[in-house]
Amino acid sequence: MTTKIIIDNGSGFIKAGFNYEEEPQTVFSAVVGRCGYRKLGRHGVDIDSEYENQCNTFVGDDAQRKREILALNYPIEHGIIQDFDDMAKIWHYTFYQELGVDPEEYPVLLTEAPLNPKDKTDKMYQIMFEEMNVPAVRVEVDSILSLRAFNKNTGVVLDCGDGVSSIVPIFNNKVLTDTISRLSIGGRDLTDYLSHLISQRGYLFTMATEREIVRDIKENLCCVALDFEQEMASYPEPSFWQRLLFSKAKAMKKSYQLPDGQVITIGNEAFICPEALFQPNFLHRTSSGIHNLLYNSIMECPVEKQNALLDNIILSGGTTMCTGFAERIHKEITALEESNRKIQIIADPKRKSLAWWGGAILATEQRKGDEFLDADLNKEQYVLAGLYISRAFNSLIHDSILYAAHSPGVSAAITNPEDDMYEKLLVQIQMSDSPDALILLPVYNGTRQGSTVSPDPSINAVIELQSQALPAFQAASVDVSLICYADGFTVCGIKYSLFAESHYILKYFLIVLPFGGVAANTFMKKYLMKLVRKVKKDTDDKIQLI
Repeated sequence: MTTKIIIDNGSGFIKAGFNYEEEPQTVFSAVVGRCGYRKLGRHGVDIDSEYENQCNTFVGDDAQRKREILALNYPIEHGIIQDFDDMAKIWHYTFYQELGVDPEEYPVLLTEAPLNPKDKTDKMYQIMFEEMNVPAVRVEVDSILSLRAFNKNTGVVLDCGDGVSSIVPIFNNKVLTDTISRLSIGGRDLTDYLSHLISQRGYLFTMATEREIVRDIKENLCCVALDFEQEMASYPEPSFWQRLLFSKAKAMKKSYQLPDGQVITIGNEAFICPEALFQPNFLHRTSSGIHNLLYNSIMECPVEKQNALLDNIILSGGTTMCTGFAERIHKEITALEESNRKIQIIADPKRKSLAWWGGAILATEQRKGDEFLDADLNKEQYVLAGLYISRAFNSLIHDSILYAAHSPGVSAAITNPEDDMYEKLLVQIQMSDSPDALILLPVYNGTRQGSTVSPDPSINAVIELQSQALPAFQAASVDVSLICYADGFTVCGIKYSLFAESHYILKYFLIVLPFGGVAANTFMKKYLMKLVRKVKKDTDDKIQLI
């Protein structure tokens, strides 16, 4: 089994390790620190680039230990990478310092947030291949990996991390993209909110070092109220004199010892802070609460899928570890659900690292006729054909051809293969301006006789296909044709037939890819041969490339 590296890119923390491990080998702060302000950094202060190069840079926990004298930058904000220069430094630190390995020797799986902009994903590939020189990369949405951790193919993942909260419905391993919801409130926002709340008691935490203290207070003392209004009634707001004298009244019954030995006490702030997830207006946000977003996402799914989703609500991320969070979510969803359908909240004790855990499981699995990274791309593909085509073509082979070839409607059986059968099919293809547009056409019982394609991608192209049955005695075969147009479009036809007793199944796929040239054709031929090998694994018939 090939060893792979799994890196979960969180807004607050990086979790990294090897796929054979049961938990991440390292968890460290996703932060870069510099002595002085960084050029065009968080505070928008310009400094001389030569001075910047001379300035020492620290990453992760090294930066946290020196945070009193450093300007800290978190390159991931609300789940999205905003500073790739610093992100590259974090990945370099992950490989060489935390894991102690050369990235050129290991395939890598990276996580990304739901609805991550495509240009951000592309940049992740670029850095991994061009700067880290990794042999192969796969980028996967963290919510999908969280679901994989439970060996499930259907569920709703409610992920609350340090930078963002997201709701991702997944049905039969397919993300229901139109129903995804995001709440731009995470653990970091709650830490800042708690700092504001306890400052009203006279405790001021303004330095970077003190911010980490507030985060620790949040993780140890805060809890989610099952009934917020009732809890507020039980914890009356302390008077001015109580605040001044730091009274041990019921309203201030939770204590925390600071590093210098001083003990501070907090009261209703402990449950007011996480309540911001359910009432974002506490943070002056206009969004609905996390429970409403969750329920609405499920209700936006097709009715026939809702029961399965309600029965598999999976919590993921460190912010969901707050005491009482799972119980509150269950109560709120139950109150919103009028049909009394079964509601199940899955709150695994390891959910703080659930996405990493799922990634390790995925990387360890050996799928039939498939390797870990076949669905994405490796360094050789990247160099030969570029990012767009490599990713798109691999995805098509993996998702469309291998799986769809065995589904109803894609293949056809002929009961009397000795009879000649002629079919004529006109298919209208809407060409896309997207550089990785793919069109997949199944044509039943056919072999391509000719095609005409308009080279203009801005208009509809009409493909005329004629099919004819093959003789019954012919062995399984693969027919490949490549047509390059001056405008850069390549049309590739793939046809293969599988024989079984007196029946045979013939499948035909037409792929339109926006690239051309000698290198592109070499790439296509190579990976069509890869497809032939995959098909060959599914049958004992002899397969040849014509």
